[in-house]
Amino acid sequence: MVQYSVEDVYRYVNSVKPSLIRVAADELTYNFHIMVRYELEKKLIRGEMEVAEAPGMWSDLMEKYVGIRPRNDAEGILQDVHWSGGMFGYFPTYSLGNVIAGMIYNRAQKDLDLKTIVANGELVRIKNWLKEKLHRYGAVYSPKELQKRAFGESYEPHWLIKYLQEKYLS
Repeated sequence: MVQYSVEDVYRYVNSVKPSLIRVAADELTYNFHIMVRYELEKKLIRGEMEVAEAPGMWSDLMEKYVGIRPRNDAEGILQDVHWSGGMFGYFPTYSLGNVIAGMIYNRAQKDLDLKTIVANGELVRIKNWLKEKLHRYGAVYSPKELQKRAFGESYEPHWLIKYLQEKYLS
């Protein structure tokens, strides 16, 4: 039987490996998938690009942002069902969710000893903190107002970037 250290498991689960598929992307490159879709959607909706140009632009942007180029449209622009289902205009909300997650993590680190809580398996303490700070107000305030009340600011990407830098550059 092969034995793996905690560090081995951590590195495996948190590895960065560019993927053509957004839902299979690691947390570091995930937002670049969103950028590809958002840039294409803007150009299509504004009439700055013909639909026939979209597959090539998709491949170019995937190579530019994610570092890999699809071999064909099935691996590229056709690999996601959103557009074929007529779902446009909301992809940036996925990145907004990640920005908010960075803000939550930053605030939780200030209010809680996360490493000790997780190490001791006391995750209910984090759940209770989330309930107290956010969940109980979710239907009362708009997302922007709730962020201001809970964090003192709204939509601040710095905290997501800080989290990713600390995790992947440390």
